[in-house]
Amino acid sequence: MLIFLPLASVGATPVIMVLGDSLVAGHGLPQGQAFPDILSKKLATDGIDVMMINAGVSGDTTAGGLARLDWSLAENPDGAIIVLGGNDLLRGLDPQTSYENLNAIINRLTKGRHVIAENPLTSEAYDQDEMAALKPYFDDGRLMKVS
Repeated sequence: MLIFLPLASVGATPVIMVLGDSLVAGHGLPQGQAFPDILSKKLATDGIDVMMINAGVSGDTTAGGLARLDWSLAENPDGAIIVLGGNDLLRGLDPQTSYENLNAIINRLTKGRHVIAENPLTSEAYDQDEMAALKPYFDDGRLMKVS
């Protein structure tokens, strides 16, 4: 998961776009239970007012996210969260291609934003080969690791 935090204006309600796959779209979940909905509710409980844009498509890959990035940015969000790459791994897509797709998405989104990335390299969900394929995402110095 990559999170792009805005350099928001004081007093303005930030608009956060969540670009992702079925985890974002809420595939198989009741209405209002997708990740962006839950995050928005949690932030509201903590007194943080945000407008959340759900830009999730079930089954999406990094290529799909990149292909629809312009459309997803139509509402000009202040920040973004990326939840993409899992389907790339599940489908056995070339890790270099996934990296290039995420790199293009990140380059487009990082203008005027800070980048925080959850570090999946600490997850037990990945085997050693998958972790080796993911390592370049977090070694190029542009992302701050959060575990």
